[in-house]
Amino acid sequence: MSSLRLLLADDHALVRAGMRALLNELPGVEVVAETGDGREALRLVCETRPDIALIDISMPGLNGLEVAARIVHDHPTTRVIIVSMHGDDESVRRALVAGAAGYLLKNSDRSELELALRAVARGDTWLSPSLTKRVVAAYTQGPPSPLRGPSQRSRRVSGKCCSSSPRVIRTRKSPAASMWP
Repeated sequence: MSSLRLLLADDHALVRAGMRALLNELPGVEVVAETGDGREALRLVCETRPDIALIDISMPGLNGLEVAARIVHDHPTTRVIIVSMHGDDESVRRALVAGAAGYLLKNSDRSELELALRAVARGDTWLSPSLTKRVVAAYTQGPPSPLRGPSQRSRRVSGKCCSSSPRVIRTRKSPAASMWP
């Protein structure tokens, strides 16, 4: 079996060194390039053709989301895992929309890093477990179903709309709307 070829892109040298040390312990994994700059990451992907690029969101040159989108478009055989300290719904959504095959939080341990790499190498999508629960919850809530009838909030809003006095009604997006375009 050939080794899994990886590129590391993170603007923090100590983080890259730590990740490289962890990755060097994993059987069948080879770090073929690393950088702290988004533009350099794109050049290195073109030059080294890694199987997976581990990309931080916040980098100089180009941010990780722009890098991910370009890799997915220009190098479809290289899969991208965003590695970030940001676990908010919007960052995860933007990464998935950019084409990332995975989203791994930086507070993950070695075993989760290995699981993420193996899943993405198989063609699956990986989200850190704490993110998966929220993404699935938002997805399953989804838009209101005609079978369930109007929600309590819908009834309140509709009652305000139908009242005799004019009012400005402000609504918030549902959690599902914030996760999915």
